[in-house]
Amino acid sequence: MVATKATGLEIAVGPDSGVLYKKAGAGRMPRDFITWQDLYEFRIWIHSRETSQGYKPVSLEVQLLGNHRSKKGVEPAEAQARANLASLVNVDTENARIGHADLRGLPMGRILEMNSILVSSEQARALQGNERKLKLVEHEKEEFRKLYIPVPQKSASRGFNPEIRASKEDSILIAFIYAKLSSTGNKRAARHTAEMLNIDPKFVYTAVRNARKKSWLTSEGLGSAGGELTNEGIEEFERSGGRQRYEEFLRNMMKGNR
Repeated sequence: MVATKATGLEIAVGPDSGVLYKKAGAGRMPRDFITWQDLYEFRIWIHSRETSQGYKPVSLEVQLLGNHRSKKGVEPAEAQARANLASLVNVDTENARIGHADLRGLPMGRILEMNSILVSSEQARALQGNERKLKLVEHEKEEFRKLYIPVPQKSASRGFNPEIRASKEDSILIAFIYAKLSSTGNKRAARHTAEMLNIDPKFVYTAVRNARKKSWLTSEGLGSAGGELTNEGIEEFERSGGRQRYEEFLRNMMKGNR
């Protein structure tokens, strides 16, 4: 490995792996170690903390790096931020463990779906004109707000929304929401689009097919979900008043979840 140094840090960089940590003084080991390994297009970060039984992994992060790997391995500013964040993490060191069985038991599909719902929630909140900015770490002022998830639970006693079907105007609106959910990794975007709009799922599938036939929505391949609005799709969305309908829909949704 080639060793490099940043202020207060020790960084060692290899061809496809590395380690960084805050210096703890001569002859002393740091409390927190951060390592990374580059596999295919991904970088895997593992944070380990010192315990009475040695160093134990306490967190793992998967980063999509692609072809943007720094010649330095990791930029000093990112290394400093990661080291600072690692030192703040609160961990039960006696019981901390990340093992093979633990990772196999994680419902990754559901985690990614929840991520897309949370992102959609913040997009809806932004439409209300709230100018308050999100800060990563602010020691002096800790402010939290109640989170409203704008995806209602499906209810058998609740009738479907009669105002949305799969007409030309509705198809582009449905395709827009479907594309937004798909872009955040949601593998069940059709189902969640139906739940958000409170419509029969068959209308989502019909609308998506229509949007692709009209070249409004890209295809990920035969039998594959997902897609993005094309330039023609964006133009149609704006021309047909889709944005106004979408914003009004989200405002009403947020009111209904308060």
